[in-house]
Amino acid sequence: MVARKLDRDVRVHLHEYLHREVVKHPDTVIIDELTLQRKDGRVDVAVIDTHLRGYEIKSEADRLDRLTRQTRIYGKVLDYLSIVVADRHLHHAIGIVPRFWGVYLWTPNTGVGVIREPILNASVQKTPLAQLLWRENALSLLKEHGVQQGLSTKPKWWLWAHAAEVCSQDAIHAAVRHQLKTHRRLENRN
Repeated sequence: MVARKLDRDVRVHLHEYLHREVVKHPDTVIIDELTLQRKDGRVDVAVIDTHLRGYEIKSEADRLDRLTRQTRIYGKVLDYLSIVVADRHLHHAIGIVPRFWGVYLWTPNTGVGVIREPILNASVQKTPLAQLLWRENALSLLKEHGVQQGLSTKPKWWLWAHAAEVCSQDAIHAAVRHQLKTHRRLENRN
């Protein structure tokens, strides 16, 4: 009996593909296991450049029962989304993910190959996007937008909601990208 390939097997090939085909600027960051929406979801691999890109891996050993929920969570935050699947999941996954998602096929012999390129996600929402900000970065963003009074005592959920109220989506997006590219808390950066 042949052992099923696991997430880590696919991840190695995905990183190789991303470095070869996606990473075009030296300040681009790849993050494994990026937590989204107050820990409601965690995308397997994120690429942070001028956009927020997410890649969900479904290896031979995985099941697809969480994929519908993952598409909803990820679709509120990430600009480009893709699924990287083993052959056994390809047709079922294509039926689950929205049409703007990219679809990549992984095989042990050839690595990661494109089935369908992702399209820019038009459904990103300001509040879930702001929830990627750490408290100190949400405070900084609000101060940059002229909100000064009483911020230091506010809980982070208030800061996120207020940022979504007073800041443009572009400003929140830029703050999130800057945080993800520059903070040392992200130990699994490549």
